[in-house]
Amino acid sequence: MKNTQHANNEKQHAGRRGAVICGAYGRGNTGDDAILNAIIQELRQAEEDIPVCVVSRNPEETSRKNQVQACHTFRFRELWSRLGKAKLFISGGGSLIQNATSSRSLYYYLLTLLMAKKRGCKVMMYGCGIGPVYGRFHRWAAGRIINSCVDIVTLRDNDSVHELKNMGVKKPHMIRTADPTISIQQLESGQTDKLLDQLGIPADGVYIGFGLREWKGFDRAAKEIARAVQYAWEQHGLIPVFIPMEYPNDCDAAKKVIQYLTCPYYLISEQITISETISVLSRMSVVAGMRLHSLIFAVENGVPSIGISYDIKVDGFLQSIGCADATLHMQSLTGEQLMGQIDRAIRASERSRWEIIAQQLATEESGNLKQVRALLASMPQRRKKHVYSTSEGTATMKQRKRIAIFQSDLHVGGIQKSLVNLMSLEAMDRYEIDVYLFDREVFFDLSAIRPHIHIHYLKAFPYYFRVVPFGAIMKLMPRFHFASEEPYDVAIDFSNYQQDCAFGALTVPAKKRVMWIHNDMEIKYHEEPKYRILWTFFHSKFKRFSEFVAVSDGIIQPFKNKTGLKDAKVTAIPNLIDTREIFAKCNTPIDFEVDPDKFNVASMGHLYHQKGYDIMLDQLKSVCEKRKDIACYILGDGPDHDALVEQAKRNGLEDVVHFMGYQPNPYPYLNKMDAFYLESRYEGQGMVLWEAKALGLPLIFPKRLEKYNIALKGTDNIEETLLHAKRTEKVKDDLHDYNAEICRRLIHLIESE
Repeated sequence: MKNTQHANNEKQHAGRRGAVICGAYGRGNTGDDAILNAIIQELRQAEEDIPVCVVSRNPEETSRKNQVQACHTFRFRELWSRLGKAKLFISGGGSLIQNATSSRSLYYYLLTLLMAKKRGCKVMMYGCGIGPVYGRFHRWAAGRIINSCVDIVTLRDNDSVHELKNMGVKKPHMIRTADPTISIQQLESGQTDKLLDQLGIPADGVYIGFGLREWKGFDRAAKEIARAVQYAWEQHGLIPVFIPMEYPNDCDAAKKVIQYLTCPYYLISEQITISETISVLSRMSVVAGMRLHSLIFAVENGVPSIGISYDIKVDGFLQSIGCADATLHMQSLTGEQLMGQIDRAIRASERSRWEIIAQQLATEESGNLKQVRALLASMPQRRKKHVYSTSEGTATMKQRKRIAIFQSDLHVGGIQKSLVNLMSLEAMDRYEIDVYLFDREVFFDLSAIRPHIHIHYLKAFPYYFRVVPFGAIMKLMPRFHFASEEPYDVAIDFSNYQQDCAFGALTVPAKKRVMWIHNDMEIKYHEEPKYRILWTFFHSKFKRFSEFVAVSDGIIQPFKNKTGLKDAKVTAIPNLIDTREIFAKCNTPIDFEVDPDKFNVASMGHLYHQKGYDIMLDQLKSVCEKRKDIACYILGDGPDHDALVEQAKRNGLEDVVHFMGYQPNPYPYLNKMDAFYLESRYEGQGMVLWEAKALGLPLIFPKRLEKYNIALKGTDNIEETLLHAKRTEKVKDDLHDYNAEICRRLIHLIESE
């Protein structure tokens, strides 16, 4: 029966070509035009020569700007005809399913979904925001039509996901991604400088950008915004730039603020392109926006942003990226509130926070393209077969091996960095990989992850599940909803610590199940009371895995001793070190210099008991009593930060030890140092040593840590080594042989049955 239905579907779609895109287009709104630009761009990535027709209020202009066909929004006969020839209908992006503006708009877009389904198109709602939809009947109607007509829905924020579910939408394949405009290419730096010059804005200025619009109550808010604008100039030297997202209408809103100003300002009073708008916003130090896309364009560039919300979509966006604290509401806005937000936004730490969010958004947005590719193939989440050449030169079809990796998060940490390096490895291109995370916050740059690696998010177990026996979890918990029901070749618990990661790796359909081991379990058990308690609840999980990977030879025997799995199959695969990233980033300009008259030593890691920074501070006390030219820079943060700062003061090291906090890019700091210093109670490996080695830094670490880092030489006497250490010429090392051997072992692990 299924084969017959499939054949009928194939017959129905035979001869169809192209896509019809319907949204709020042709109205001169930069945000909506940007959405259209992004969707067309991604469609053409999915299928290079795909014919596209856009439903628009101004079809002639839309056609000219985007090199597509277009038909008028209300020419239903023409739309009906085009839908009969297309294979794909896209509704989106933006907030189309809502009746805050009018119910007529809501039912227009619902009608187009019905028409597309009736005419046999595959239907996708693309990068949408949902709601608000008021009224019981309107909500019922929207839910019913979406349920019956739509194949895939990608949503730009969590509120939209919840809104659809609350409407009873269950049948479409539904995932959270991000606004499609994140993918739009902007101008190169030199072109942006030239654009700013043409607009009369000095390229080297320090600016605060505003994306304002007229709305009920804006006249009152304009005075409050003006007070904050004046404050930004007087206190922080920020010159306001008013950037219209809907030209010329937004200029009127800007002028209502400008009339109260005595500070210098710039108003962009001409129509500029989408890429130009994004590029201008990228040069702001801070952006305050009512217009949603003024915020999205700023955030995608890592610019600290402030939302002045007039609509739920602004709240929803900022909440979805973990920045609800950057939201103000226009109806109750005061100058003092906005001043406080500006004070927060200009802090150096805020820039790092927003740069991390930008990386996360780019990763999430790629889900839109993945889903449209799947739908064009008429099989959501389908895995394609690929052609390989045999030794005789003939082409054969071979299925890529499929891997599922479960990891708790991509926060700061060695385990997380190890996984990011693995996802960036070119050798992974031969596999299809699904990475399942339990937290959306991402610290690392994910721009280099390979194209066949897909990130998905699962709901984490409640915190108290740490003290629930693992056997009970396996018996009682419902299975996760995985990206595919097709069995994986390998399922990996990369975390080792979290109950939900092990549960996922053991319950996903898979032929082989592997757990990564990152630490010396015997010493960890001895050193950490908390770990001893938790061991009681989770230790039974180890016997359920078929293989194990240890990140160094030195932790294999402690693992077997502690678990009792004497005959376990354990492979030593050290952590990859991405030297290309290190070399690319190590010369990034930073506002930091070391004293050239001192011997400058770096250390890097999480500030907690295992890493032994308290031991380091006592060693430095002894050394600095005899040697006065040492400076130590600690890159990292953690729960022991305050205690370590206090210990440094007690040891008289206030001018010796500098706590630098987490740095998204630590390599320029390391590159300025004379040596790298690691102290730790125990390790799994010690990635930071290898990263420092890549930069040519001499390594100072205790000999007892050698077993975790074979081929690196430690010292029997840290204090003596520090006393006599001298600055030497640094020679970078690309670690080619080291990484090549890791690749070989990794591929063998995956390929072996």
